[in-house]
Amino acid sequence: MKKHVIEQANHHSTCRSNRGWRVVAAAAAVATLICPQTAIAANTTIIDRPVSIAATTKPSAKQQAYNTMQAAKQDLDAKKAQVTQAAKDVQTAQQQVTKATAAQQQVAKDTAYLTSKEGKSAVGFFKSQHTDSGNKAAAILTAKEATHVDIGGEHDATSLENMWADLIYLNEVNMNVRKEVNLEPVKITDIVLATAMLRADDVRYSFSHDGSRYGYEENLARYPLGYIDPVYAWYLEKPTYEKYKRGEDTGGHEYHHYTNLISQQPSVGAVAVASDLPNMPSAGGTNAVAAYERCTLGEGMYGCNTDVEKYNYWLNNDGGKYAITLDTIYTVEQYYQLLQNYISSINTAYQKLNTANKTLADAKSKLASANAKYTEAQKAANVAQTEYTQAQAAYNNCVNGNCQILMYRLYNPYSGEHFYTADRPERVTLTGLGWHYEGVGWIAPTAGDPVYRLYNPYAGDHHYTLSAKERDALKRAGWRYEGIGWRSAAASDKGRKPLYREYNPYATTGTHNYTLDANEHHHLISLGWRNEGTAWYAA
Repeated sequence: MKKHVIEQANHHSTCRSNRGWRVVAAAAAVATLICPQTAIAANTTIIDRPVSIAATTKPSAKQQAYNTMQAAKQDLDAKKAQVTQAAKDVQTAQQQVTKATAAQQQVAKDTAYLTSKEGKSAVGFFKSQHTDSGNKAAAILTAKEATHVDIGGEHDATSLENMWADLIYLNEVNMNVRKEVNLEPVKITDIVLATAMLRADDVRYSFSHDGSRYGYEENLARYPLGYIDPVYAWYLEKPTYEKYKRGEDTGGHEYHHYTNLISQQPSVGAVAVASDLPNMPSAGGTNAVAAYERCTLGEGMYGCNTDVEKYNYWLNNDGGKYAITLDTIYTVEQYYQLLQNYISSINTAYQKLNTANKTLADAKSKLASANAKYTEAQKAANVAQTEYTQAQAAYNNCVNGNCQILMYRLYNPYSGEHFYTADRPERVTLTGLGWHYEGVGWIAPTAGDPVYRLYNPYAGDHHYTLSAKERDALKRAGWRYEGIGWRSAAASDKGRKPLYREYNPYATTGTHNYTLDANEHHHLISLGWRNEGTAWYAA
């Protein structure tokens, strides 16, 4: 017999968790659960009272068997109704998933372009304008010869982030450079901006001017990213230009970038910036480039009127001779608004898509929950069906003179204790308090050797034994004797089955387990539980 002496100071009114091995048949823990001792004490019919009450106060064994069978039938009917409702909930949840899926697919289709890499680029912006100039600008950047363009790439000139910076720099040309010398602001058009982007991407690979290819006046800059902005770098040539105007020696210093910024003629232009790609060899080891392309609104070498040939783009379709039309020339402020509107449309598309995705995810989550509840309901119905079948058999046996009792098994996920009772109301009460019902553990006879039930009020644990000697030792140690819990089949019962007993030396509560299942018995022993042989016998 194991030593079960209890130190009151260590156990008084304290909930303890089972730090030992869990019983393999145990259910998952519930979110909240009262202390085990409170759970047991809540059923006042079992505290300090024998379970086997005088026959005069109890119905006959046959009546008890019948009552148990009827209660099991009612429970089975209730569980079947729950399965039916759970199945309806699954069907409703599936319909919601189907509806949400169709809606999400439609939104994904509607927003596919705006949320694509191209849609989130200057090409997407140009196409969204639905103008001849915008279409030509998009064609410039998507031509097969535009081998250095990574449309919408993080480092590419066509990214919307860089495009926004382009307008900031062009506004700087107007407000900080041209305004200083009382010149009209440079205006912007899709085609010139697309050309500037193309040049910015080109010079990441080969930093050299190629005016014959584009036919624009051109500024280029290469500089450490975040160190200096290109417009300011070009503006720094102003002192050299003033020396040139005074006829002084410039010392070979260049000033043509600055003079391109302050062209006296009304101009269309655009600044475009890009970053060097990772691991891309660049002259001087720098990591940012900029291009400023400009043409004048008038006759001349760099004119951009519709009546002169200036745009010798190298597109294959028609030789690429494009001219700027006056109806697609914008102020920087107008272009800001166009770009802002386009970015807003992208953000709106993402909001719609995210909402549709969340609605679908929520619907799928509800379906998963409904399926899980259906599975649990079906499992509970299966347990109820088994119990009802066993209760029917027990009643039929009792009618034939062989009365038996169903023994219920419960598990406390907080303490790790397994509890066994023949009292169905007690089982129902404990289940309502958070204990997990694990079905009928075995079937006990109505006659045979008594199995004593004891309760430890300090640890909240129960113990069951055939041994009167062990019972008395535990009573002396402070355990409360709760009477005869059930009977063990006598040796004369040739069909009796052993109930195995295991002991967990590492646990505080739930130290003993009793099972009819030999597989569970051997599994616990393999985990370190001690084999304590046969506890009693089932019928």
